[in-house]
Amino acid sequence: GSKYKHFMLLVIPLIYLEPHIFHFTHYSLPETLSVNCIILSIFFLWRSIYKENYKTTFISALFLAIACFLKVLFIYSFFIFPLFYLLWVSYLKISKQEANPQLRKIIFRHIFFSSILLVSGFIIWYFPNKSLISKTLNFGIESRFIKTSELNLFGITIDYLLNIKNFLTDSPYLKITTYVALISIPFGVKILFKKKTSMFFKINFLIAMSWFIIELHKFGMNYLPTRYLIGFYFSSCLLLSLTIYENLQCLKIDFRKIKSSNLIIIIVILFTSLNHIFLIYGSYQNKTYDIIETNNYFKKHSFSTRPIMGSWASSLARNSKAITNPIFEDRTNHKKIINNYNPRVIIFEEENKNVFIKDGIIFDEISDSVIVKKIGNYNVNIAWLK
Repeated sequence: GSKYKHFMLLVIPLIYLEPHIFHFTHYSLPETLSVNCIILSIFFLWRSIYKENYKTTFISALFLAIACFLKVLFIYSFFIFPLFYLLWVSYLKISKQEANPQLRKIIFRHIFFSSILLVSGFIIWYFPNKSLISKTLNFGIESRFIKTSELNLFGITIDYLLNIKNFLTDSPYLKITTYVALISIPFGVKILFKKKTSMFFKINFLIAMSWFIIELHKFGMNYLPTRYLIGFYFSSCLLLSLTIYENLQCLKIDFRKIKSSNLIIIIVILFTSLNHIFLIYGSYQNKTYDIIETNNYFKKHSFSTRPIMGSWASSLARNSKAITNPIFEDRTNHKKIINNYNPRVIIFEEENKNVFIKDGIIFDEISDSVIVKKIGNYNVNIAWLK
């Protein structure tokens, strides 16, 4: 019990205060719920291994299944634990240690329970909604990954590496913890092969490493918003937290005899934690009221039965009495917009203008005016139609 309490002292500042994780935790998004379910799945699997309790193996599998059900694209998380077992077997062979048959049974049971839960959920949920889910999945996968049919292996590799390079170089001040976490991985691997390393670290580090490796597939996507990388941030920060935790030997340090290595680790903890706090405070200081102001702007107008349409409509006009309908290219309300809906307002970003051009809409001809509102970092066009 005390081990978990000590570990949480690192998890809170190093994981949950990481800027991307902290801010996206405020949103009602399935990504943050799913990654927290994966964390709980890891926790209960460790308890199952530590206490050899099969009940907690099922609870771990249940949380993994919930992570997938919350967002179906998280189905990849099923492969975390099979990959962990492969890494564990490889680790035992390299370090010339005997295999633990009990651990093998627990992992196989976990994979079995997860499979049953996922297949059952798939049958109950997928087949009644087959058309909608298939359409959503096809859009999410085919339109967002590097198109392998248009590139050779060299081209695919170059695109993948460019995505990683762009990720690492974009807004570097927000990714200091990510850099520290990536640097910590070789140190964690080194600790793994020390004789006095705890079983807690060995198991959880290899699970976190499995999760981290599987998250790397996302850099094959052409469309990669921050929310898609929440799992990557979680897994990398978890690796960092585990490495620091094991180095500090459960935080039992004799401060009268601090070694240089422990001093470096303490500095890393303080530096990353303070960096998180300063970034969060900076965000608070720079917060805007653009959405509230735009809502008040629409609240002053009467719309009768004519809706406000666009991907921003529900956010920017939620306090008005207008009907709001989203527009998503090739998915929702994107055909015959004027004839079918007769909107009073269409809200769009310049980069999404193509969906309206394909539908034959020329705003200069059908609108009274088009004004531009600044919403955070986005320039949003508001077209008032005749």
